[in-house]
Amino acid sequence: MNNLYLVIIFIVLTAVSFFAPINVAADSASTFLTVSTFIFAILTGFFIARQNNRYNNIRSTISEFDGNISAIYRSFETLSAKAQEKAGEIIKVHYSKILETGEWNYHFIHKSSTITDLGNLLVDTGGDKNYPSIQNETISNMIASLDSLQLARKRMVSLQIERMPTGEWILVIFLALLLLVSLLLVPSSSAIIDSIMKGIFGALIIQVVILLHELDTLKLFESTLGETSAKDILDIIDGRR
Repeated sequence: MNNLYLVIIFIVLTAVSFFAPINVAADSASTFLTVSTFIFAILTGFFIARQNNRYNNIRSTISEFDGNISAIYRSFETLSAKAQEKAGEIIKVHYSKILETGEWNYHFIHKSSTITDLGNLLVDTGGDKNYPSIQNETISNMIASLDSLQLARKRMVSLQIERMPTGEWILVIFLALLLLVSLLLVPSSSAIIDSIMKGIFGALIIQVVILLHELDTLKLFESTLGETSAKDILDIIDGRR
């Protein structure tokens, strides 16, 4: 869909530049274009860097969360096959909801008891039993993983709300429009090559805004953030990994 928008923008800008060129002095057009390009580049570069850092932090935290989930599930096998099966059911519900809705933060928006259910299952399985040292060590590691799950969840909650506010978006869009207008002011004398180049540069400006939006909404590389990791967890439970 984004590619279609870019093609339409390219065609429109090329047509406008060719059929209805705006006659402005070359020096004035160059000044407008230089200033608007400089400001647009500085601000969008800052916003992209910030949102890219947020994106990477969330992906890293999701990997940490999923890694602890996987470790807890495998550790239940040491205690009881039945307990591991129950843990698998709890985990399946958690990740199935994420994949069904396409919302990586589904369990932040809606009430979730995944961590609590896994903790209660651990207590019910081995809370009042005496195990050999290796199983005691396993239980200690599982408790540590449950604590890590809670910390990872809190980090994801904090990171998800660090989106660009409306004021920043208004500024980016205004600068993008200003840059597009400045680009159209550059004399082209109805030359087809000049008009095509204006269309290409204009489409690239819009692509930068789209890139920033995808980073802000966390949909740059995956339709659902953490989708691949979620599927991997389900494959582990189903015995395919």
